[in-house]
Amino acid sequence: MVHGKSEQECEQTLTAIAEATGITDRHALYSTQEFKKVRVKYFTDEETRWEEMNA
Repeated sequence: MVHGKSEQECEQTLTAIAEATGITDRHALYSTQEFKKVRVKYFTDEETRWEEMNA
């Protein structure tokens, strides 16, 4: 996975990786929408209740 502010920036990074590794057969997929980033919460009461009902 490569992150960049533009498609051109991503392509530059991918080219650098290809040159460093010798792997030139690749396909790039670009996001069309950015989703809100939410921190994952582990071991919550909600998760425990769900497990009790469904496990």
